[in-house]
Amino acid sequence: MTSNKPVVALQDILDYSYCPVKLWWRLGDTEIGIEDGPGRNNTGEQLVNQSIKNALNLYYYALKNSSGSKNDDGAITPLKSLMVVWKKWLAAWEVEELAPLLLEYHSIKKELLAQFGRSGKYKRNDGSLYKQPTWTRNWKQLATSTGLNNLQKNIDSRQQNAGLVALSNDFDVDQVDKPMGLADSFYTSLKIAEELKLPADSVVLGVQEPVVLDLPSVKVEFVADMIVSNGDKRRPGRPTADGEKDTFRSISYELHLFDDSIPAPISLARDLRVLGLGEAFPKNLELGDGNKGFVIKDVLIRHMQTNRTTTIVPSPGAGSLAIDSLARATLTGVQGGVYTARMVNGWRACGNCEYRPLCFTDAGVMELFNPPLTSRIEAGQELHNTIAEAIHNSNNPKSILNALRGFSRWLSKHPGIGDDQVMWVLESLAASLDEEAA
Repeated sequence: MTSNKPVVALQDILDYSYCPVKLWWRLGDTEIGIEDGPGRNNTGEQLVNQSIKNALNLYYYALKNSSGSKNDDGAITPLKSLMVVWKKWLAAWEVEELAPLLLEYHSIKKELLAQFGRSGKYKRNDGSLYKQPTWTRNWKQLATSTGLNNLQKNIDSRQQNAGLVALSNDFDVDQVDKPMGLADSFYTSLKIAEELKLPADSVVLGVQEPVVLDLPSVKVEFVADMIVSNGDKRRPGRPTADGEKDTFRSISYELHLFDDSIPAPISLARDLRVLGLGEAFPKNLELGDGNKGFVIKDVLIRHMQTNRTTTIVPSPGAGSLAIDSLARATLTGVQGGVYTARMVNGWRACGNCEYRPLCFTDAGVMELFNPPLTSRIEAGQELHNTIAEAIHNSNNPKSILNALRGFSRWLSKHPGIGDDQVMWVLESLAASLDEEAA
């Protein structure tokens, strides 16, 4: 007997491994679409990430469907596509009046940061550049004297309209740990779009394409930020069999990283997203011969803040066992409502997690929501509703209750039984009923 494998998102695995409550937040209404309204539980990092992704979708769609010249003054650019995204977002959030303030903030901050560049006058004593100019005393003085700080406060005071949560004024957070607000998310996204150097639309097969990694016990789904064609290649080795194509499509996957700094190469080589892309196949994109007619040449990691790229060729099977095991652990934890909160160890314990403002605002996430307790209550309500519906639709309600009592007694005698074994029992019963019906 065969059964469908459970499906889990790779991002869920990564978030749950970092902090279960991070996934708990994201499972709420945090997705931001180009036409969406205010939303909730958003973060500045999410705005940057999603605005760029939406802009790239618009950019390549416009290139592939444009009948006019792409090289004149009306050229299609990632920056113009991004401005369309932000214009629609501001309208949806009912804060269109912030548009000139955001553009002014971007202009001033860009000009000030240039003074910390190679041709600027603010450098370290040895002549080297500051890695984090905004943490310096000179920056604080410039940001105050130019009115940048006041402009930022003015903009961020309206960020609740975008679903962003701001820390209260009495919460002591220094510049290093300050969460990204609306003003900086706009600035950062524009900075990325201005400097992007992207593949030609003629070789781009897909943008934000869903891909699937088929593992022994689960299927893992995630997104390839871009799929690029390297052309058709001849199959090496033996002569081509009858009816078999003698060429295959060579493709590269792109992974876009929005981190402040570029991870070390050894860290990228072990990144589960990179390892997963090394064996994943497109879910909706047909590459010929039932998606058997392609070979993954490599995975290109594009660091969006600097536009620097790193190419990695993952080894076949690398990371499969780890991803499979983590996927099962994530499924078990989520299904069991196991949402422990990293924030109970203090602000610094949360590292650079973008959900820190949500966890620490007001009385804190454990006092306000208590995710473990909330999940157990929701699971109990779902079970009650399922049983009530089954009884309501049954000709013999008592038999269902007796079966549930017997199943409960069986579970109590097998405390170490796992989800797989329980599902095997239930699927065996379902198969028996199907055979009887046939």
